[in-house]
Amino acid sequence: MMSTHPARAKALSPEVPDESATQVRRGDLNRLNVIHDLLRVLNDPLAGAQQIAFHAGRLPCLRARVTRRFAERLPGRAVPSLPEQVAALGNRALEIILLALLEDLTELRADIE
Repeated sequence: MMSTHPARAKALSPEVPDESATQVRRGDLNRLNVIHDLLRVLNDPLAGAQQIAFHAGRLPCLRARVTRRFAERLPGRAVPSLPEQVAALGNRALEIILLALLEDLTELRADIE
């Protein structure tokens, strides 16, 4: 779950996207293929952080969520490239982030309909 506590948000470095960058938008519903591609890569035991990060980086709100989670989990550490963030967080954390994103997309779709 993303931290929205004001003190926590202020502790994040300037290179970390603000909370609004993590929000799903209507256009994200048209990019579900990106999530399907990412799920396919996550199911590949030979896939590395570079491949996973490539797909995660194709969806801006997901990229922002990964970066924010990295900064929250490893405070005080410089924010590295997305593949390094993915490697440091691990697949389990990425799957949790992805599940939260899917829930938000489901809620957005329900709100629109």
